[in-house]
Amino acid sequence: YGHAEDWDKLFKRMQNSTASSLRRQKSTDARRIQWTTGKNLNRWFDNWEEDLVELGFGTRDKTGAVYIPLEQLSRIGNFDETCINLDGSNTQRGGRPDVVMYDPRFPVVGLATSKSSLTSTLITGSTAAGEVFPPHIQFQSKAKNNDTEKINVSVIKYAQRVKGKFGCAEVRLWPITFGMNEKGGMDNEEFEKYIRGAILPLFPDVEDKPGYRILLKVDSGPGRSNLKLLVALRLLGVYLYPC
Repeated sequence: YGHAEDWDKLFKRMQNSTASSLRRQKSTDARRIQWTTGKNLNRWFDNWEEDLVELGFGTRDKTGAVYIPLEQLSRIGNFDETCINLDGSNTQRGGRPDVVMYDPRFPVVGLATSKSSLTSTLITGSTAAGEVFPPHIQFQSKAKNNDTEKINVSVIKYAQRVKGKFGCAEVRLWPITFGMNEKGGMDNEEFEKYIRGAILPLFPDVEDKPGYRILLKVDSGPGRSNLKLLVALRLLGVYLYPC
C-alpha cells in the first residue's frame, strides 16, 4: 500500500499535471450573493411596485407610494420548500448529525438516529395578509403507478387543518395535501399538481381581471419555468412572480 509520503508525492504530481484541465464554477449561493447589490435590489422592488399597480393589486397615493388593500393582500402569496428526513442528515444518505449537543457531566453514549435514507419535501407558505397555506408533503415512493402508491393513515389522522378565508366568502378549514414520487421532491409534474390541487382551490373566484387575480412569489425551484404551466395559469389569472 505504500507510505503516506509516497501518496502525497503522487497526489502532487497528479495535481500539477491536471490542474490546467480543471474548471471552476460559482455555486448558486455564490451567484446569489454576487447579484445581491443595492442597485439590483432597488430595481427589483421598483419592478415589483409597477407590477402590483399594473395587475390591479394596488394603487398609488398622492405621494406615489403603493397602497394594497387587505382583500388584495390575501391574494398575494409566497411559499417555499424544505427537506424532511429521519436521520438528521441533510442529504438522501443515512447518517448522523455533524454536531451533537451534550452535557459534559455525563458520558456520551452516542445519539440514536434512524438510518433510513428516505426523505420527504414539505411546502408551506402564507399570504401577505398572514393566512397560512395548508402544508403540502411530498413523500418518497417506489411505486410505479398510482394504483400501488400507499400512505399511512396516521398522516391524515394527526395532521391539523388550517383555518383561512383566502378567496372565499367565509373562513374555512383546509386539509393538508400530499403527493408521491420516486425522489420525494418537486419536479415539473408534481409542482403543477401542487398548484392545481393545493393552491387554486383556495381561490375559487380567481379570474384574469383586476381584483380577482392571484400573485404567487416563488423561487427558482423545479417547475417554476414550466412554460406550459405558466401559460395555463396566466389564462386563469394566476401569476408566478420570480423572487
